[in-house]
Order: sequence, then structure tokens, then C-alpha cells
Amino acid sequence: MARLIFMTLSAPPGDGLLMMRPILDLFSAEKFDVSLNTNPFPVKMYSGTVIPAGILVDIEYLTLFGIMMFRKAYFHFCPDPFLLEVHLFIEPFEFGDLLSITGITGEAKYKSVKKAAEAAKAAANAEKKATRKARRQRRREAEAAAQRAADKAKMDALALARANTKIWDTPCMKEFCYTCARAAEGVQDLVLSCGTPLNWIDNVTMSYWGVDAEQQPPWEFTDTPDMCFGNSTVIPVGRMKHTDPLETAAVIETLCRNKAECKITPSRKMFGVPVGFDAAANASTGLALSVVVACREISEAEMVQAERLANSLEMRCTDGCLTCTAEDRADKEPLVLSCHSDAIITDIVDAVYGDASEAPPWGMVETVGFCQSLTRKIPAGEMCKQETARVVLQLRRACLGRQQCKLTWDEIDAILPVNPCPGAPLRMSVIAECRKSQLPLGIDEQANPGEFRFLHYEERAMLGDASGALRDVFQMTVAFERSPDIAISTFKVDNFTDYVWGAAKGEDSKKGKTTARRMIFTFALDAAAKGESSSDGGLNFWKFRVMGHASFWRLGGILALVNKATNVDACAIRGGCDMRKCVNKQKNQFNGAEGCIFDVNLLAGGAYIGYLYGASDVVIEDATMSVRWKPPASCVLKKDCDNAAAPYLCQNISQAAMPWFDVKRGNFPALTCSGGAAAKEGRCRCSFKSVFASTEQDAVGVYARV
Repeated sequence: MARLIFMTLSAPPGDGLLMMRPILDLFSAEKFDVSLNTNPFPVKMYSGTVIPAGILVDIEYLTLFGIMMFRKAYFHFCPDPFLLEVHLFIEPFEFGDLLSITGITGEAKYKSVKKAAEAAKAAANAEKKATRKARRQRRREAEAAAQRAADKAKMDALALARANTKIWDTPCMKEFCYTCARAAEGVQDLVLSCGTPLNWIDNVTMSYWGVDAEQQPPWEFTDTPDMCFGNSTVIPVGRMKHTDPLETAAVIETLCRNKAECKITPSRKMFGVPVGFDAAANASTGLALSVVVACREISEAEMVQAERLANSLEMRCTDGCLTCTAEDRADKEPLVLSCHSDAIITDIVDAVYGDASEAPPWGMVETVGFCQSLTRKIPAGEMCKQETARVVLQLRRACLGRQQCKLTWDEIDAILPVNPCPGAPLRMSVIAECRKSQLPLGIDEQANPGEFRFLHYEERAMLGDASGALRDVFQMTVAFERSPDIAISTFKVDNFTDYVWGAAKGEDSKKGKTTARRMIFTFALDAAAKGESSSDGGLNFWKFRVMGHASFWRLGGILALVNKATNVDACAIRGGCDMRKCVNKQKNQFNGAEGCIFDVNLLAGGAYIGYLYGASDVVIEDATMSVRWKPPASCVLKKDCDNAAAPYLCQNISQAAMPWFDVKRGNFPALTCSGGAAAKEGRCRCSFKSVFASTEQDAVGVYARV
């Protein structure tokens, strides 16, 4: 302390101060830093020293009178911005029995920092060691993997060597045998066989569809199954004109893979026409199909798996499959689109109607459900053709919802009256989508004559393009069955009179997503329940009355009576039983129910499926729907005629006087029908609409009354 004070003197200390030196030295410090900075921010000197703002006193190891020692005394004060920081670290000491200070037992900050630095260094060294260890481990694992791969390669080579010496149970006594075949167009079928039932076609090694054998390079091969060897398995091509061999092979594999024997009738519809081939000069001959296939021995497990696959083919269209067809107008054959027996046409994916001579090759397979089209497009190139959107629209109107759609060229002219390429040979090519029909179980139960057998009610939320045109029962069926979300499906229906389809009682009416509803009932007519000449196409008009809240058919409503034998809707013959365009409207003034009466000509003895479709975005509390019926005018209701002792009670009630009968499970009431009463004079109110509308929207409402 004396030296510190003496440093501040301007002259040497006097004797008095020197005498005080021993006392002043009782205060000592190893470090005594004092700084003053009047700026509100730190100042860095040229030497690099940073002086903080305010007053700073930093003392280390301060001893007072040799008794009390401050290991650290830190004082920092700054008026602006205000800061006051004080730290005192006192070593433990005792002053007799009067005072005892235990002090701070922790380490000094610099020692803590030093230890932390040493710990960080140790951690870094440990991490470095771990990294080196992991690197060595990865290197050892890579070496082990390489060794395993080398060992496996040796084992594979050994197995291959053994396989080459193995005698396989095949005609050629090798794992793979080859069958070669060639067939000319319009002359013969091409037969590919693997020789035995236990050898199946595995793949198509080579295939060419090109000019016939007279113009193809010589190809020496044996047609004995499984005995095509050596150079015979390579088909010479030379300058032969041919279609794409990959597309040709894809068609053949679709037809023949995993079969012991396969027969193909080569045609231009199947494989197309090679570029540069004079198809006009060679209308039906001139091309040939050359094929090499590989056969292999199959196991029993593979046979079982293939059998299961074959059994499941009928289910293949559950999620949709494609059917392709093409017809030339010159052949005068109708255009036929077919699905499996339990499926319906749900979409026309693509259609091309134009000049057949300009059409690019299209290697399609006409087998139902086996159209292999990754692009879902028919190749058209720059050919002359009708507008695709219009062709697709008209085919959708004509074919959707049907298991089979057959259109003659006169019918095609009716829906597409404009010739897109005058003077050119025309061809119609179509890709259609089929889906397994989702009709409820039990609908195929055969009703007895004069009986309603099966009743079912179902609701679905209509999604996406499923809420499209609802103009007839077939399109309504497609829209309904392409909607996957089933809300209600109940078989516990005995009567379709006042059937509650609306919201539960107490719920408010609300508008929401579009919902499709379907009521199904099956029935069969007695052969005697007919009008005059109904068996040969005469009149046999049955009446059906549909009554309920109009919200049921707010967005569309159709009644259909489809003959199970012919798949023809009896309503369609009379223009359709459309609830929204009803002519004979009905209204019940008491409960506000609305509806319509339809007169439908049904074949005596026929079995029918009745459909009532409705689409709506409104739900009404406690809303009901009723379907009732009456027989033809030639029928009378027998009332009180069972009592032989009182025949005078028997009444014959005419159609006009008899009540409406419920559509319910069970037999019809007692009816007696005769012939002549059905023939009567009547008036017809007819309507028509243009088939020249370019879009669905253009066609709506284009009606005229006659």
C-alpha cells in the first residue's frame, strides 16, 4: 500500500510517510487495476487494451493487516447506462473467539475456466479417438462385406457350374428351352407350345410382325416345341419392313405368358401395319408373324398360384380395367364394346374416329379387360379425324352403364353425323373402362311370377366427376357406382311405401354435399297378366306412381324398370321416366308430397329390376318416398271372391277404381287379366331433343313439344 501511495506523490516522501511505511504495507495486493472512462462505451487503446465505461477496480489477493485476505475484490460502476457490479471473494479466517468468517469454498474463476478448457480439450481428444476407431471399424466392415461378396460369387459360380451339368425335366434337358414359329396373315394361326403341361412360356425372346415369308430373309428353324436351338433362336431381319418389335412382344406376352400352349390369329388390328408397307395393294395378306419364346419348367407351387390367378380374373375389373376395340367402316361390322358379365362400362377413356389409311399402328388386344395401354391414349399422330372430345362425349352418352354397347354404323352416323374425312376410309377406335358392378347381394334371386322378391336401399356421397350427367338410368348407375363412400346400405326393407330416407326426427334441414340414393326392387310378371297382343310386342301398360318430397330428386331423379333377360329399360322406350321432366305430375295437398305417374309397357312373364335413383344436396327431416303400382287396364282386382257360399259378394274392381298397391315383399293381390281391354284409344304427348348439341350443357333443355 505504501508503494501505491508513494507512486502518486510529486516529490519523494518525507520522513513521516516513510515511518508509516511498515503500517501501510499491512495492506498488500498481488493485482490492483484501476481504470476510469467517462464515455458511455468501452474505449480500445492502441496497445489493444480495452477500458470499459465508468469506474473499474479489480484487485486480487488483497491482504488486510495480515489477517483478512480477499481473493478477489471487483468493483464496477457506470452512471450511463447505469451499472453497479461488486464481487468479493474472502478467504476463511478467524479473529480469536470474536469473529470467524468461513469465506467462499469454491474455486477461483480462472481456475474454473482452466478446468473447463482442460475438460473441453479432453473431450476433443476423446472424440478424435472415437472417430479414428469408427473409421477403422467401417474399414473392417467393408473388408468383411467384400469378402462375403467374393465368397458369394464363388458359390454362385459353383452353382452355375452345377446347373450346367444338371439334367432338367424339359424336352431340351436344359433350364430354358425355345420354341420357334411363324404364321402368315390370313393363312393360318400361330401356335406356340412348350411340349408338356409342366413347361410354360416364360418370355418372348424375339418377335417381328412384318412382310410375309417370301420377302423376309431365310429363317431355318424347327417348329417342334421346345427344340429350337442355336442360330435358329435369332430371327433374321435384314431390310424387312416391320412394326416395333417391343410392342409386338408385349402383345404376345399378354396373350401367352405362363401358358403351356397359346394360339394367336395374327392380324393388323392386333399388331398394326409396318411403315412403308402398301396396305392398299395388300388388303388382307402380305404380313407374317415370327416369334421365338422361352419355355421353362414350373413347380407345383407356381401351378397353384397360376390357378388362383385364373380364378380371380373375374374380379380383375373391381378397380377398373380397359377394353379396346377398333372397326373399319368398310367391313360393315358393328362397333362392340364389352365388359365381363358382372361389369359395366364406366368411362370412355379415348376414342379416335378418322382416316384409317393415316392411322398409326396400334398394337391393342381386343380380349375383354386385357387392353394394355400405359398412356391410355390411342395413337393418332397427324391423321385426319373427328374432334376427340366430341366423339368421347357421344360414346359416353350411348354406352355408359351397359355391360355391352353395340353400335351399327347407322347409329354412329346418328350421333356423329358429320364425316370428318370425306372420301377417306373411316375407322373408329375406342378405349373403354370397365368396372365390376356393385349391385347388392340377393338381386339375382329369381322372383316367382306375381311376386316382389328383393328390396334394398342405399346412399352414397357423390364425388368428383361422378356427379356428372344424370340423364338416364345407365348414366345414373355409373355416377352412383363410381362413388365409393357408402353412407347407408340396408337389406331390412319390406315395403317402399312412406319409406323414410330423410334426416332423423329433430334434426334441422340442411344443405351439404351431393348424395345419391337408390331404391331397388325385383319382381316377375305372370304370363297371364298382359294386354292385347303383349306377347308379340303389343301394349301392356303398367302404372307406377312415385310420390315423396321433391328434394329426393332435386339434382336428378330416374325410375327405371330393366328387363333382366334383355337388359333393356322399359322406361327408356317411352323416353325415360325422368322425375324432373314428369308429364303426369301428382301432388298431395295434405303432406306436400310430390310425384309422378308413369305408364310403362312391360312384357308379360318378364322378370324385372326396378331402380329409383335420386340425387340431392338437401337433407329434409323425416322425408319419405313411396313407390306404388297398378296392373294394366285389362286386369281387374278380385275382392271378396273366396266365399263360394256367397258368390254375390264377389266384386271385380277396375284399374281406375282399384287402390294403388304397395311395392313390398310378397305376392301380388288377386288379379284377373284378359286381352281385349288393353286396346284403347289414347293421346300421346311426345318430346324430342337435338342430337347435334356439342356439349352436355348444350343438350339440356333443348326440347320441343309435339
